Amino acid sequence: MAGFGLLSGGLMGLGLLSMAIHLILWVVIIVVIVRIFRGHRDSCHAHGLTRQTDNALEILRTRYAKGEIDVEEFKRRKQDLMS
Repeated sequence: MAGFGLLSGGLMGLGLLSMAIHLILWVVIIVVIVRIFRGHRDSCHAHGLTRQTDNALEILRTRYAKGEIDVEEFKRRKQDLMS
């Protein structure tokens, strides 16, 4: 019986080790997936926002240059776009 108990305890230790390895593996997989999606989202947001703001500022500058808006209007709208 003593031998069986020792063997059982040894296998139980391997079972716990296997569970710990699986848990660590799942945590690593989840962290990698979250970082990929977060990086993708941040990248898309940053590029889209910058491009839209640049286009809007270019239109604003053109309208100011044509005399369609005055200095106060230009400054106010530029401030709105930058915030």
